[in-house]
Amino acid sequence: MATDMESLRAKADAGTLTVVEVDAMISAHAAMTSADATKPEDIKPSFEGYAEAYLTQLQDLRETITTQASREARLDAFNAALTTCVACHQEHCPGPISRIEKIKVQP
Repeated sequence: MATDMESLRAKADAGTLTVVEVDAMISAHAAMTSADATKPEDIKPSFEGYAEAYLTQLQDLRETITTQASREARLDAFNAALTTCVACHQEHCPGPISRIEKIKVQP
């Protein structure tokens, strides 16, 4: 997931991120709510809520593109998805947090 978000970072920053690209992310990550974890012992009951929140954040990002919202609104939505990732990883698997934080784009 971090790799996917990293690949979209420059486009989000430039304002060229498309609905098609966000839809591809949503499709690729939709299974996370039901997929088997790499380390099932690390998964707590809160994981599903974080997964749903992340997918909702991607839908919100999609909406900012569809409505041609301001660059700041699009970046806020992009960064909100990443914030959800960090929150989940703080509870479930802290390893990638610093990597995820570096993906955020400053408005």
